[in-house]
Amino acid sequence: MEWLPYLLVFVLIHFSSAAIRMSQPKILLPFHPRIETNFTLEATDGCFLWSSSRPDLVRIEPVEPFSIKNGEKCSLHANVIAHTKQYLRASATVYARDILTGQSVRCDVIIDKIQTIEIVYTTTRLYLEDAPELFKLRAHDQHGSTFSSIEHFPYEWRLLNAAVVDDQSLKKTTSGTLDATKVIRILRLTDSSYEMSETVRNLESHGSLSYEILLEGLRTGSAFVQAEIIDSDLYHGIRTKPVRLSVSANVQFHPSTDVYLLPYSRLPFRLYQIKRQESTDITDLPSTRILYEVKLLNNDAGTLDDQTLIFTATDHADEQSRLELIDRNMKAIDNDTYEPTSLMIRIVNIGYLSAITNSTRPWIFQVGSNYLITVEMFDVNGRKIYPTDNLDLSASIPNELHKTCLQLKPLYQNGTQYILQPNCQGRFELEFHLNGMKYKDVIEMPITASTKQWFEVYLPLSAQPKRVLLPEKTTTREHKTPYCPIKVLGGSGDYTFTSRDTSVVTVSSTGDLMEQASLNTTTIDIFDKKSPELNATVSVQVVQPDEFHLFPCPVETELNSLLYLPIQLFYKKQSLTCCSHLDFDVFIDNNIFQYQGIIPSDEHTNRSCALLVFKPLKTGLTNIRVHLKKFNLQQSILLTAYEHLHINRHRLLLTTKSQYTIQLSQGPIHFHDQESIKYEITPSDNHIEFSQDSLNPNLLHIKCLHSIQHGQFEISKQNSVTKQNLCPIKSTVSIDITCQSTIHSLALEPILDSQCPLTTRDYVLTYFDEILPVKILAYNENQVLFDNFTSLKLDCSIKSSDDLADLRLNNPLEIIPKQKPGKILLKCSVDKIEQQLEIEFISNIQLVNAIKLIYINESLSPLEILGGSGYFKFQTNELSTNPILHLLMSEDNSRLVYLKPLNYGRTTLMIIDQCLPSSRKQLDVIVAELDHLKISGRSRLEINTTSLIYIQAMDMDGNLFNLTNIYHLINVQIEQSQKPEILFIEYEPKSNPNHHTLAYRLHTLDIGRTNLKFSALHIKSISIEFEVYRKLRIEPRELNILPLSTIQLRIIGGSQLPGTTVEWSTNDTNIVDLETNNIFKTKQIGQAIVQAKSIGIDPLLGQSVIYGEDSCSINVVQIHSIRLHTPTTELLPNKFVPLTVLSYDHRKRPIVVTDVFLHSLIFTWSLSNTYLAQFRPIIGNLSSYTRTFVTNIETLRTGHVNVDVRLTTNSKTLNKLFFKSSHELTNSIELNILEPFYLNHFDETRTVLLGPNSRLNLYHIPNDISLELSSTSKNIQYDSDTKTLLTDQHSYGEAILYMKYRGIKQDKKSISSSIVGAYLVQVKPIHYILLQSYLPHETSALFSSIPVDYKLPLTISYHDELGRRFDATSILLQTFSYRNDMISSNLNNTQLYEIVSLKNGSNILVFDGGFEHLRAYLPIQSNSGFLLPKTSISPLKQTYFINDIVCFESNLNNDETNRDRWTGDDGMYVDSKYGIGQMIMDGERHLHLKIDGQTITSERFHVQIPNEIKLYKGTNDFLYDGEEGKVYSYPVIFGASSTTNLHGSCHREGLEHAQSIRTLRPTYECHLDFINNTSKHPKASGLFKTQAIFDLDLMSWACQIISKSSHDSSIYDDSLRLIVQTPYQITSNELIIPYQPRFKLSSTSSIYLSEEHPFNSIHISTLPNNEKYLKLESSDPSIVRVKRIRLIHFYTILNYVMVQKRIIKIKFILILKIH
Repeated sequence: MEWLPYLLVFVLIHFSSAAIRMSQPKILLPFHPRIETNFTLEATDGCFLWSSSRPDLVRIEPVEPFSIKNGEKCSLHANVIAHTKQYLRASATVYARDILTGQSVRCDVIIDKIQTIEIVYTTTRLYLEDAPELFKLRAHDQHGSTFSSIEHFPYEWRLLNAAVVDDQSLKKTTSGTLDATKVIRILRLTDSSYEMSETVRNLESHGSLSYEILLEGLRTGSAFVQAEIIDSDLYHGIRTKPVRLSVSANVQFHPSTDVYLLPYSRLPFRLYQIKRQESTDITDLPSTRILYEVKLLNNDAGTLDDQTLIFTATDHADEQSRLELIDRNMKAIDNDTYEPTSLMIRIVNIGYLSAITNSTRPWIFQVGSNYLITVEMFDVNGRKIYPTDNLDLSASIPNELHKTCLQLKPLYQNGTQYILQPNCQGRFELEFHLNGMKYKDVIEMPITASTKQWFEVYLPLSAQPKRVLLPEKTTTREHKTPYCPIKVLGGSGDYTFTSRDTSVVTVSSTGDLMEQASLNTTTIDIFDKKSPELNATVSVQVVQPDEFHLFPCPVETELNSLLYLPIQLFYKKQSLTCCSHLDFDVFIDNNIFQYQGIIPSDEHTNRSCALLVFKPLKTGLTNIRVHLKKFNLQQSILLTAYEHLHINRHRLLLTTKSQYTIQLSQGPIHFHDQESIKYEITPSDNHIEFSQDSLNPNLLHIKCLHSIQHGQFEISKQNSVTKQNLCPIKSTVSIDITCQSTIHSLALEPILDSQCPLTTRDYVLTYFDEILPVKILAYNENQVLFDNFTSLKLDCSIKSSDDLADLRLNNPLEIIPKQKPGKILLKCSVDKIEQQLEIEFISNIQLVNAIKLIYINESLSPLEILGGSGYFKFQTNELSTNPILHLLMSEDNSRLVYLKPLNYGRTTLMIIDQCLPSSRKQLDVIVAELDHLKISGRSRLEINTTSLIYIQAMDMDGNLFNLTNIYHLINVQIEQSQKPEILFIEYEPKSNPNHHTLAYRLHTLDIGRTNLKFSALHIKSISIEFEVYRKLRIEPRELNILPLSTIQLRIIGGSQLPGTTVEWSTNDTNIVDLETNNIFKTKQIGQAIVQAKSIGIDPLLGQSVIYGEDSCSINVVQIHSIRLHTPTTELLPNKFVPLTVLSYDHRKRPIVVTDVFLHSLIFTWSLSNTYLAQFRPIIGNLSSYTRTFVTNIETLRTGHVNVDVRLTTNSKTLNKLFFKSSHELTNSIELNILEPFYLNHFDETRTVLLGPNSRLNLYHIPNDISLELSSTSKNIQYDSDTKTLLTDQHSYGEAILYMKYRGIKQDKKSISSSIVGAYLVQVKPIHYILLQSYLPHETSALFSSIPVDYKLPLTISYHDELGRRFDATSILLQTFSYRNDMISSNLNNTQLYEIVSLKNGSNILVFDGGFEHLRAYLPIQSNSGFLLPKTSISPLKQTYFINDIVCFESNLNNDETNRDRWTGDDGMYVDSKYGIGQMIMDGERHLHLKIDGQTITSERFHVQIPNEIKLYKGTNDFLYDGEEGKVYSYPVIFGASSTTNLHGSCHREGLEHAQSIRTLRPTYECHLDFINNTSKHPKASGLFKTQAIFDLDLMSWACQIISKSSHDSSIYDDSLRLIVQTPYQITSNELIIPYQPRFKLSSTSSIYLSEEHPFNSIHISTLPNNEKYLKLESSDPSIVRVKRIRLIHFYTILNYVMVQKRIIKIKFILILKIH
């Protein structure tokens, strides 16, 4: 630690230097050959030696005060004096060096010539008879910099007339200066109270003027002031520019500031002239209108009456006007620069009201005082509104009860001020209302606002006592405890107390007088903390007492009460107020009383100043002597103590003619006649007879003579009054006696040997073999028990269904059972009042189970007990040191007890019936831990349904826990893997089948799959997969279909998980038969019902479950007629239109188009004129597509053409099967090909065709062309910003889109824009859909059908009724097929599909636009004559982070002849063999799979920069450098939401290949450093090698750390910091890794022991906390044993004891344990 002092010195110097600073870092001083200029510099926080770098230019003179530091004189201030004689600009540096620290600060000094000077002023307007204004000069050099000091030069100040100031006259003197001096006067600073420097004072004392002067106005007018440096040499002719000044009278508006007024306000303005801080109203003077003009610049805010100066505000807010006051003289004198006095008038709306008061403390009032309350108004921005006279403000007292306590009087008619006089104490409320503005008692505008104000009113303060007489202090010790309290009434109750003379008496914060010091008089001031207005005073006098008495009242007391004996002190017959602080000596003759001390007499009863407190210890009498030594005063008195008079009964209820005896004891002691005891009974009454017992006078006999209700009698005992006992204490007890002639009710009370809560007034439990005593109790109508009712007759009997017991009439009664269980009824009557008691003989205790299983952490486990009385106690055989259970009783059910487990184990619980103590039962109780969970229920659920799932918990032996009791404790958690959750799960206690099973209600929310995992505490169930599926439905629901058709019915809904099968069936296989799965084949004409049933074994339930059922009606029909359908019959030339043959059955229902239309039906098409039109197959270049039921036709020229179609088959058998009649079916239509639209030789009309709710982007618009849309309706719009045409959803119409040249300039002439083109924009409904497709020529030349797996491009276009193609549409197009297993479609964009044939055969793909006329058919004939390789990319996510590794897949064989070739762009590294790619660049990336140079498939995805890098600890708790070459890996994850950077089906073989060809390259760096890295300690790079790798064992990016050999670091105590850095400036979290250095053995590899030297030691160098990891062993302890001695300075010393003379080897093992 030798470096610590140096470090402290360094820190002190650092902070000292940081605090040192110079007052000015740079100053500029003027040059003068004769006058030296100086400037005072100050350096802070030190004591400095001053020096100059150029003493020839700048001289330094330190300034007092001086200090002596380290033997040198230093100071904080110094004068910098410029004394150079050279004219040139020069500079020097002034240094100030602190003597203590040696630190220096500097100031740069520049010396230059003055180039210009200027006048600095605050105002140019001076007022008559006002204080003079200060004017200063400021000088600048040639660069415009300001000089730091120019006060050493004399200056000439001149006053000039306005007529003299021009460019020519300034160069010559004129006589006009005399006129200016009559307007303004120049004053020196020495003639005023202004502060000035000594330099200025010296200049003015020699008759010169300095750079500061005062100017005072003398009369109205204007003049110029100018200053010049007095110098005949260097600065000759340097003067300021003239500054114009004006002098006028100080006349102001009243109000003088900007005013805010409410609408309709009327404000009379006044003019006040201010002279010497006094103002005079000059508004009505005749000269005022001559000298001044008041002008309202605009009437926006209102109008101004020029005569009365009354301003009337406008009727609305948010207006403003300016009001000006013009001095006519000043305007005439100086019209160009004169600025009149003005203010703004703004009209605002009321925002809120506020009230203020003139009380000392706001809104704290005193009863009886008067207070001024002012109401202020503010707008919504908090600006104060001026209160005009026509305001209508009012104040009210809202509470009717408060009106009698408050007197409120307005001061002004507008209601802005009030006088309030409160007359009551309390909290009150006032309401203030703004009713509007009034004019001639009429409210012009109801402008309303209100506010409420609460305030507190307190009573005036009064102090008791008002005069305090105190005795002189009798002891020298300090009395810090209060002894004389001052009671204060009134106010808030929170006061401050002060003594005017603390030498006489001091007072505490609570008003207690604490000590007095001298015989004198003073006053105590009392103030209320809430308001100083509430105050009072108390006079205090300190005297010497001359008389002393002990007042004999009281002198006796009860044992349980203290006796307070009053002390009286007098001074000249005046009683002293307080004396509890005096030293009284108290002497007691015996131990009857104990002296407790002296206390103040707060109430000053009997003129006492203090109370002596005595505590009675026992009954008896004693003599007390009290002595006050200092004043030689002494008194004695006799005191007695007794117990309170006691009576054994305070209330009696008797029947008439009955008697009761009470006993009395204690009370005041009769010391002189102890035998004569006589009690006083009041009042006397003839209903009750009292008599004392002749033998024992303390027994009092009471007999009822007549009926009486609640007779109150007092029995008292008291001593007589004597001089020694002025106030004897009476001890009294009271008794309530009621006498009644009869009873009201009867009760039978059994006498039990134990307390039983189950016993009631009418019911009791008892043994069947023990006698039960029963007392008979009588009550009155108030259910009060009779003390004696023996004067009435008693009769009792028992009743039972069996002979269970006998009755014995004793007092009390006895019930004798006959050892039989059952119930009996005991009946008793007194004076016709009956009462019965049910007595039951019950069985022993019974339990449901002999064993009770309890969860260890269960708070309370219920146990239900059967049999017995229900009132039990419990015992266990546990040890008290380690109990297993703790029992708690139920408050609601006595047969229910709760068992609280404390420890694992097994115990026996003994249950004992406390109502029947001999009845008991034994229970075995087991306390265990939850071992596993069991889940049951359904895991496959239909959407919009609910289901129950059940949970059970067991111990390791399979015993079930009571889950309903521990549900809240075990914290059942249900985790769903799917987010958002597709199941809503809630606990449903009402559905619990038993106490061991919990029921949860599952509500299905959405379609999907999720994994549920149930957990209770640390016990987790297996992950259970749940599925929510749609309701099973067959599509379509009904079909009209031809025989020999193959159709695939679709299933929507049902379970989609493996193990689920759909069973298809039909009710008539002769009509419809099932071929395979959901594919049906129609056979003959008829109707059949196809049913589908989804069945599977629910894996959770373990049973077969039907997931859904549905049916479809299939009508197998014949073709009755056909119709050739075309969407339009009038077309333009060169247009395409589809032709479709629709077939119908005998009921004219449409027949579904299936494969039979392609392979069994022949459609023959013919045209009447092929010159006008031609058939075009939907799939071009394939001739086989010209004989299908659908084709396209292309119009060529204008004219009429007939289209015929004829439907036949290949055989008569098929004709009979398919057709209703033997005649062939034909149909035809006529197409009218219209003439193209031409006008003369102009081109065809240019039309933009749009569908509803569509948008069309316009491109290739020249820069000098603008587009303009002309439309009468709003259904067509043009967005010029995006150059887009937009249409509505349900509107049609037309518009014209004009193309115009923008206006340009030629020869400085503007040429207006002209129309250069136009388009007709039409919005109309879509008439039909057109399908078109072409195969490449080389492909179509080889095949007559579509190859399987070939991607057929299909173009879809939309057309109007004339065949014109739409430029933009908005159609939601859907595709479907009745054989989905044979075909698939993929939408590339809105108009281009890719159709892929999956199997050989015929199929029809239907395109449906949502309407009947928007439906198109695509017939597909496919075969396997040509097979393209099929490739599919793994379904991976589409967004990745940089450093993500993606493993792509294909289903092609990876052999040498046909190997996948994967390639990617430059944003990734790709393994072309295994399809493994590493993302290295953000943006859109592309991956391609090529075979023989042709791209078979491509994938596109997005790569982004990771938003977070996470560095994990892994399995390594610390780094140890003791094993060279040991490898530590710490995983690295890129991306905040990522858990891995490896995606797809990645295998080690492929990853090893990718790593071998450097496809996997880390794009990050790992940095490892010690936290406390210093030059004296080893570097982390010397101990460990750190590198970034892809760890194949972790299957993750990682930071790899390899231990390597190093120098000794065994005692280096530190931790390592590991971070990851990337080139895209994202840094990982810091990972702090404990460092475990190797330990070092200081001795050699061998040691020698002998008999002479049997001991030796080895020093192990390591950290102290590693001592517990060291374990040293001897290979043969019989020869040498190892013993650890102690730890000294990181060295463990071990002694070796030689047992035998042999050489042995010792093995040392270092064990590092990981905790």
